[in-house]
Amino acid sequence: MKITNKLQESELIHVKDNTYRRRIGPGQQDYYLKLPCLNCPNTTFRRRADVKTHPNTFCSNDCMKEYRRKNGLLVQHEINKIYEVDKDTIRRFNGTSWSYRKRFKCQYCGKDTYKEIGNTLHFCNNECQSKYSNDLLYKAMSNPTDPNFCYLMGLIATDGCITGISECRIVLHIKDREILVKLQEKFGGTLKDNTAENDFDNTRYSLCNKNFVNYLNSIGITKRKSLTIDMNTYFNQLSSENKWYFLRGCWDGDGYVGLDYKGNIQTGIGSGSEKFMTMVVNFINETFQWNRHVSKSYNDKSDNPMYNVSWSCNKALILITKLYSDTNILGLKRKQSLALPFITENKTNFNDLQNKPYYERKTVKPEKLQFRMEKPCQPSFT
Repeated sequence: MKITNKLQESELIHVKDNTYRRRIGPGQQDYYLKLPCLNCPNTTFRRRADVKTHPNTFCSNDCMKEYRRKNGLLVQHEINKIYEVDKDTIRRFNGTSWSYRKRFKCQYCGKDTYKEIGNTLHFCNNECQSKYSNDLLYKAMSNPTDPNFCYLMGLIATDGCITGISECRIVLHIKDREILVKLQEKFGGTLKDNTAENDFDNTRYSLCNKNFVNYLNSIGITKRKSLTIDMNTYFNQLSSENKWYFLRGCWDGDGYVGLDYKGNIQTGIGSGSEKFMTMVVNFINETFQWNRHVSKSYNDKSDNPMYNVSWSCNKALILITKLYSDTNILGLKRKQSLALPFITENKTNFNDLQNKPYYERKTVKPEKLQFRMEKPCQPSFT
């Protein structure tokens, strides 16, 4: 109990005996009792309601501590000393409050470590964390054809950034935290949740490894890459299947899946780099024998142009089927949940889907996306 009441008798109105009242607002009043201090001859005023819950009365915090010390009631907790709560929980006193930790096994060396429950991976020290992440990254870089690694490259190319000579960072909205947790499990790194008053709540995923940053620079991902990123050499070296895994990462970063103004399925992607967008569109055109072009647009917030491309109706369905039908590799759950209703309810197999006209297929309307087929859809582009 902390003593904060320093009322003077002149502020109170005497009622009877040791009872006083005080006006605290229009038509509102509170009652106080004048009581002697248990440790000294002084008197103090206390709210009548507080006396019921804490009957011992003291005129100051010093008197309360001295009384407890004399009677063996004061327990002095050493600052930063660890106290055991149970076999899996400890607590530590920092001078003003307690912090609680749970026991976990270090992910790298297996030793017992006490950490906050909110973390996903636990390490006994920074050295173990660094070794664990480096081992995973070196293993991933030694096998660049792994689908999940190709996905990571696509996500970094669109939503990632290099912040120093040895750090790469991806920042997503906190509702997309799940994909960053999966990346941490496969490639190491650290996670940190940030809450901003004037911005959205986000989760930051960092990979701190100089060799990995050098690898990113070698394939075309550099600092301030938004307008200049060029990954043609890296992209052309990938197999056809891995190119789609790379594009899946790009779509999760800067792409979208939704409906156009007519209610037809639509998907697209945008970037500030014309070379990057041309690389993506040329590959899709070559794969499906299409003839889509990149469009250029401006907005009021920036003088730099934005390069976009989108597909609707049958072509959009073919594209998202190729991007999101494989659920065994990494992917943003939020965008997968938008794409999968169209894929699962509208296709029998990929070849039939590609050759069958959009309006001739049996279409199930996903209620969540309000997908409607009131009229046959004839794409206006070639």
